[in-house]
Amino acid sequence: MKKICAGLLLCSSFLSAQKWDSLGSGTQGGVAGEVFALTQYDSNLVAGGFFELAGGIFTRVGIGQWNGTNWDTIGYTTSIKYVPEDVWAEGVYNNILFVAGLDMPEFVVAQWNGVAWDSVRPTQSQLYNLDNMEIKALTPYQGKLYVGGSNIITWDGTNWDSLPTGLIRNTSSFTIYAMEVYNNKLYVGGSFDSIGNVPAKNIAVWNGTNWAAVGGGINNDVSSFCIYNGILMVGGGFDSAGSIKASHIAGWNGSSWSALGTGINDSGGVACLAVYGSVLSVGGGFDSAGGVPANNIAFWDGTNWSALGSGITGNSTNVNALFNYKGVLIAGGIFDSAGGIPVNNIAQWTSPLGINKLTNNNECTIFPNPSTGIFTIALVGAQNFVPATAEIYNILGEKVFSQFTIHNSPFTINLSSQPNGLYFYRVLKEDGSLLGEGKVVIKK
Repeated sequence: MKKICAGLLLCSSFLSAQKWDSLGSGTQGGVAGEVFALTQYDSNLVAGGFFELAGGIFTRVGIGQWNGTNWDTIGYTTSIKYVPEDVWAEGVYNNILFVAGLDMPEFVVAQWNGVAWDSVRPTQSQLYNLDNMEIKALTPYQGKLYVGGSNIITWDGTNWDSLPTGLIRNTSSFTIYAMEVYNNKLYVGGSFDSIGNVPAKNIAVWNGTNWAAVGGGINNDVSSFCIYNGILMVGGGFDSAGSIKASHIAGWNGSSWSALGTGINDSGGVACLAVYGSVLSVGGGFDSAGGVPANNIAFWDGTNWSALGSGITGNSTNVNALFNYKGVLIAGGIFDSAGGIPVNNIAQWTSPLGINKLTNNNECTIFPNPSTGIFTIALVGAQNFVPATAEIYNILGEKVFSQFTIHNSPFTINLSSQPNGLYFYRVLKEDGSLLGEGKVVIKK
């Protein structure tokens, strides 16, 4: 019988209970303190949105930074005219933090180099096309910073420029909400019927020279992208991608579309995506994912959907941004409760996912893997005769199996009653020291 070695280094936090928590007193003021963008610059989490206070500290503009313990402002912005009052997009280009948003009637992009702010103003001749531009996304591609919203333009560190196909003028029927580099091409998503004179329904791809449609397009707005397991994940307000049914989320492998189970229910759709360990985190305005009750945030493990505790709730709730910050999942938006804990528009989820730290572990083998739920754990060499305890945990860190004093190896475990998905095992000596650990997939 072939033995498949499963390797997974699970840090001590793996066995601590997953939980929601606040980030200090969160964000407040402005337009309800709403958070729209999350990124990392240097070692800090940067939050942008419609707020005036971050952790009780007056920020003036809708941007603040969190170091894992405390909030702070980012420099002194009151002397810089063209820092947006409301931040909708953030990005890092050439080791400089760029923020953008809407501050009518000015075109607003600003840069922070770690010491000082500076505005990034186009020439007067370009202002005709750029005033009143709503900026939703910033993404580096082929040595330039691409800026998307009601136009698409580029910044090379010195000058602004339109794409060779021509600047797209502000229109109510054209908006770019998201951009992502996938397979060395720039994908853009939003609300449009064509781009650069090429028919394309809400999603298009730019190779540095030309625009092209993507797989027959998507039948409604695209709001977010993320690359997960080598697939471009697309989220939004749609119910089909190409010719397949896909409820608010779909995967594109470069040639064809796929659905993620039954997707997200159609109450509000998907606003943001982020990879967290080995799962895809999905946020927006919804109450179920794949038929599983999930309040505005959910996990997809490649096979199944799951909730994050009681999720995120509150009046006018929506999760606008997700970001994996130093192994902690940060959710930003407009909400006042996460997992039943009072928060202000931003919260953090920690869980025993230790799955970012994969190493080979030859103390245990597990077979078959994947299995239908019945599998065997075997210890290596002399360890076969050591009394041990086997424990199995699901993706949320809940213990679903524990068998004390395994005197003989191999040992067969029956989890056929558990749903499909990713599970984690560990084997302990009588004194609590670790013999082996790993992951197993149940796929019936």
